Amino acid sequence: MKYLLITLGIIVFFMIQYRVELKNKERRMRSRIRAEWGTFAEKHFTAEELYMVASYHREQASGFTVDDITWHDTAMDEVFVAVNRTYSSIGEEYLYHVLRTPSFSDDVLKERARVADLFTVQEKAREDVAFLLSRIGKNYRIPFTEYVVRLMEIKPQNSLFHISVLLMNLVALVLTFTSPVPGVLLLFVALIFSIVTYYKKKGEVEPYFICIQRILQLSEAAKKIAALDIPELKAYRDELGKISGMIRRKSFFVGLMQTGSSMGGSIADMVLDYLRMATHIDLIVFNQIYHDFKAREKEIFRLIELIGQLELGLATASLRSALPNWCEPELSGTRPRLAAEDMVHPLISKPVANSIHTESHVLLTGSNASGKSTFLKTVAINSILAQTLYTVAATSWRSPWYRVYSSMALADNLFEGESYFIVEIKSLKRIMDNMTADDYPVLCFVDEVLRGTNTVERIAASAQILRSFVGKSALCFAATHDIELTTLLAPYYDNYHFTEEVRANDVYFPYRLKDGPARSRNAIRLLSVMGYESELTGKAEETAKRFLESGKWSL
Repeated sequence: MKYLLITLGIIVFFMIQYRVELKNKERRMRSRIRAEWGTFAEKHFTAEELYMVASYHREQASGFTVDDITWHDTAMDEVFVAVNRTYSSIGEEYLYHVLRTPSFSDDVLKERARVADLFTVQEKAREDVAFLLSRIGKNYRIPFTEYVVRLMEIKPQNSLFHISVLLMNLVALVLTFTSPVPGVLLLFVALIFSIVTYYKKKGEVEPYFICIQRILQLSEAAKKIAALDIPELKAYRDELGKISGMIRRKSFFVGLMQTGSSMGGSIADMVLDYLRMATHIDLIVFNQIYHDFKAREKEIFRLIELIGQLELGLATASLRSALPNWCEPELSGTRPRLAAEDMVHPLISKPVANSIHTESHVLLTGSNASGKSTFLKTVAINSILAQTLYTVAATSWRSPWYRVYSSMALADNLFEGESYFIVEIKSLKRIMDNMTADDYPVLCFVDEVLRGTNTVERIAASAQILRSFVGKSALCFAATHDIELTTLLAPYYDNYHFTEEVRANDVYFPYRLKDGPARSRNAIRLLSVMGYESELTGKAEETAKRFLESGKWSL
């Protein structure tokens, strides 16, 4: 009896300690949620982690999506990282998917905005939902959605072996009270056998084990969100409650479905780890739950979508609070045009706002570093944000629904053995091919057309390529150093430019968009400012002057 009371006392102690630790974790997480609100995230993702995050998109993408070239050109990975104020793997994956899948539905975008508005205004609702979602957690060991799909295809294990191990340990434990010496010896052997077989068996299902654990945590969070008193989320709460009720029927031991090391965790976590190794209880629970999940695939993916939509609302609301100025776009029609006021790049800390109103294609000129490429990315990113998060970093935005393509930050394809020029003309061809679609117009961005070839052919071919966009269902923003294009394309493209000011031994860039083509020639003077010898820069000026006067090059 004495040993039994001691055992019960130890169990009670660890239960109390576990509850205290949970409360401390909740306080820390709620404090973190408050501190992160309205700020940009700064987590550094490895290429492998980004692959994991793209899991939902790989499984669910359909219709028009932002392709890899455009995503890379516009540095949308950086945008995703900055706006990623999500608290679970599901939310993270869903946010990535939404950013890569512009919507063409006014109802869908306005519903996203409604949820974001709710979380902006109601701090308690925001914090409660974020905390419950944080209980799901993030895991970069497996691509979650991909493994949910694979989970439905694996061959289930038999629980008989694990139940036998559990019974063996229970018998050995009881024997220690009746016959201590043989009981302790048997218990020692039983525990060693349990631990060895535990890691072998668990290793076979570890990724799916984590997947089931996440689904159970997802279901538990859904149940608790459904119980929150947030009338504005009634439709979400009703559906979350219904689906979680279906999935939770055999999730009573969700607290035992844990993975990973206890290193750095609480004493209670460490004790539970040893309990799992000794009893295989988590593997038994895994097999029980697995059979139910195979029959609930549709409900599970709907649950992921609903949770993703709530997390998207949190991330969108936080982004809006982080931006100095933002607006909801006015999207209508299919006639190519754009009217944007005080538009900025959302990730630049002290941006210069620019406005543009155009129903014609746009040709940008100006020196290096003057702001041309940044302006192209600014328009492209805001167009994507308009049709994904229904949020634009501007005071106003009016445009039709667009399919966005770009050809900007290209490079040699060493794996395919393709030169820069081949990569570039393929990139441009894909844009031209997509202009023939009958649904929505193309908004395209081209930086330094055909920079990979000689001057004469570049100007001739660039002019014809850009001219071919005229009359198509498209709006093109192109940047070039070839001032000749401003004259050749003047009937078809509106000319704008960025410029710089050379002041003594420094260069100042105002980053202001100005009407007309660039007229200044400061490149050679910039060499002088950067310390090049005056003899070199002087001869360069003379060479340029002779060419402008005669049309022929000579040194």
